[in-house]
Amino acid sequence: MDPVSEIEYHLVVAEFDALWGRPHSDANRRRMDYMICVIAAFEESRGKPPAS
Repeated sequence: MDPVSEIEYHLVVAEFDALWGRPHSDANRRRMDYMICVIAAFEESRGKPPAS
């Protein structure tokens, strides 16, 4: 997965936070799983260790 731009990263984080507060449907859970991968790829590209 190619890392996203910093702006896209912040948009993904904001969307993730919004979904976190909603009921966890299967679709939301899949979207959040994808966003976790995007966030991790961005942070790894910046040399930040992955969150545990």
